[in-house]
Amino acid sequence: MEKEKTQQHVVVPPAPDSVLYLIYQKDGDGATSYEIANGAWVTYWYGHSFELDGKRYFTGFAHATREVFPGDETASGPENQVFLSHATFQLVDENADKPWSFVGAEPYIGKFGAYDKGNSIDEGRKAQEFPTSDGRLLLAVPTWSLQSGVRIDSFDMFVFNPAEEIPVDEHHWSYVGNVFAGEDNAAACDEEGGTLPCVKSTGKLQFVPADVGPMPVLRVVRDGTIIEGPGKTRALGPSDAVEYHFDAEDKKYRTKDL
Repeated sequence: MEKEKTQQHVVVPPAPDSVLYLIYQKDGDGATSYEIANGAWVTYWYGHSFELDGKRYFTGFAHATREVFPGDETASGPENQVFLSHATFQLVDENADKPWSFVGAEPYIGKFGAYDKGNSIDEGRKAQEFPTSDGRLLLAVPTWSLQSGVRIDSFDMFVFNPAEEIPVDEHHWSYVGNVFAGEDNAAACDEEGGTLPCVKSTGKLQFVPADVGPMPVLRVVRDGTIIEGPGKTRALGPSDAVEYHFDAEDKKYRTKDL
């Protein structure tokens, strides 16, 4: 006798174009990237479903390029970051036609990237979460970027505060910095062993409770090789682990030497 198969109900998250409309109040006719005003372009970036304090949420993140006015410099440079935003929803009834309730949107929660582009999502790594002792959620989104032909792996860090009322200078979602996780210079190195040897490293992110405050220390342990000097490489070991501490005044994660 065959066992009955139960089909798990899948709740579809809000669509990217709906996320963009709720943030920027301009219909993109289904597009996930489009111009809004004064030469600024908005782009859907990343969607994340999570649970916090017994509630299930979905957040869609997006970013916008700078506005350009007559007489402005239009060429992109490393200082031209994009402005992050979000729209967040709460699951109210997974069996309903409209299972998600709109919680709110914020058009600016920080900035990152360069050359009018955001960091790219690394599909090969998973996002990581840490619930803080004061009821917030720390989210690490795996990303990558290219710098002088070298692929840089990292985590872009965000904090979610579900409180109904927050200080006027804070946001429900806040961008709190970029954490370096590894690199691969295969596109720029000398495979024949020249002055720029080929190296590759990967990093694992660990959340370590801090001695003071609710925000954990971020510890990155890397494996692989790095360049030690012209034509020289060395293997990474436990002593190469790097820790990032939360700067409560600047509201960013930083290494102690920054």
